[in-house]
Amino acid sequence: NTEIAWGKRLNSLKRLQSLAVGGACEYEIFFNLLVNIQPQLAIQASDLRSQIAKEACKTLVVISEVAGVAFSHVVEKFICKNGLLKVLNCGTKVITDAVNQCILHLIKNAPSAKVVPKVVEEMKSKNANLRAKLSQYLSEMIHNDHMTHKEKILDSFQHG
Repeated sequence: NTEIAWGKRLNSLKRLQSLAVGGACEYEIFFNLLVNIQPQLAIQASDLRSQIAKEACKTLVVISEVAGVAFSHVVEKFICKNGLLKVLNCGTKVITDAVNQCILHLIKNAPSAKVVPKVVEEMKSKNANLRAKLSQYLSEMIHNDHMTHKEKILDSFQHG
């Protein structure tokens, strides 16, 4: 029954948020597990049911807010071609808006220079809307007070 499966996925995402808020972000194993389930989270973020997609995005935002810079070392596993950046091309406005806001929160809460080359690589897209969002992400990374590798961003533009 797809209705049951849908409800289970929604509840699982909410439980993951509860784990983060409850202190799981204090343990390195939590981040290792997040990397392992990254493909499934990306699938949830691109689900045609916008409620699932929004909840998956909310889950990543909550984790990034709770963990902060501790999430930085794995954030590039989520902001990548086969992750959230892929979902930006899905064509469903509600979903792309949720993913866009999610990426902006991840950039703000868990800054990582490792995301820069992944965003720059996607700038080659023919999709003007996607390039505009990617430009916004790069701008946020440059203006982020926590970003210590601003030179890497600028170098990526010169070599990308």
